[in-house]
Amino acid sequence: VSKWISNRLYRAIEMMRGDIESSLDIVSEIDALESIFDELHQKAIEELLYAQMNVIHLMNLRDFIELFENMIDAIEDASDVLRVIAFKHMAWPV
Repeated sequence: VSKWISNRLYRAIEMMRGDIESSLDIVSEIDALESIFDELHQKAIEELLYAQMNVIHLMNLRDFIELFENMIDAIEDASDVLRVIAFKHMAWPV
């Protein structure tokens, strides 16, 4: 999943050269996916509260979940910057 969404961001960046609207479509897709991942993150953390496992395993799992969430957030933040650049370019074409 992480590779796929990062590849989508890469594709959006590539498309900025010629097809800004398609690039913005991908950015919107990334934004929607990030919202889904936010919900999944919340559910996963809630599930950890009720998990019957070793504390070390719980901590490692929590850290992995947080790392994944941070990665998805960073990709979404980058796509937001791309959106601003696209709108600026559409308003003031070079």
